[in-house]
Amino acid sequence: MNRIKSTRTVLSTAALLSLSIAHAGDMGSKPAPVTMPYFGAEASYNWIQRDEPSVNGISSIASIQHWGGRISAGLLRLHTEKLGFTGEIGGGYYGNESISMPRLSTTGKSSVDGYDVLVGALYKLEKFDVFGKIGFMIENYRTTTNEANLSQITQGSFITGSTYVRENRTQVLPEVRAGGIYNLREDLGLTLTYMHAFGSTPSLTGSISASQATGINQTIVAKAQNPSLDSILLGLRYYIV
Repeated sequence: MNRIKSTRTVLSTAALLSLSIAHAGDMGSKPAPVTMPYFGAEASYNWIQRDEPSVNGISSIASIQHWGGRISAGLLRLHTEKLGFTGEIGGGYYGNESISMPRLSTTGKSSVDGYDVLVGALYKLEKFDVFGKIGFMIENYRTTTNEANLSQITQGSFITGSTYVRENRTQVLPEVRAGGIYNLREDLGLTLTYMHAFGSTPSLTGSISASQATGINQTIVAKAQNPSLDSILLGLRYYIV
């Protein structure tokens, strides 16, 4: 009987010790989060796809400002230890272009900003993650045109005066992104991304003349869709863990 009691006591003690060790292990370790919200901020270098306007055989002189920036917020859902899926929204400014035609007393400016919705996948390596995303961008193409002396454009004094036109064209464009993240620490990464929004190539070519003898004679070919956009973005992503 004493042997049975001793055996029971040993087994009970061993069981309690095992439970205590297991519980202590659970208290000391923190499981990886399944869903991680994040915020991002990026500087961008951009190429707005457009052709320079030409009127009466005179081409414009362009000055391009390529720099812009973007902020974003999203969720990373880890499906496995290595593979995750993301959803993201963001908004950015993607540069501008100024043009001038001194012989026609004409100047203009265009700029692009946009707001995007994206979904994609992310694959985690030891210190480096790669990702791809697809979605759409609501792109705003903003332009201003100032024609200070219409008689120079119409090649005579039949039409005089000036015009100033400001407009904004908004279109929804398909968008793709691909890039990588270098993990500086668990909750912070350095991101490098390539982005393309599928638009068109705005252009304008015209020939205009006006006189009392012949009236107004003009031939204009214009493509007014929003431009395609290419960007290289460098920034930071911060995870809430």
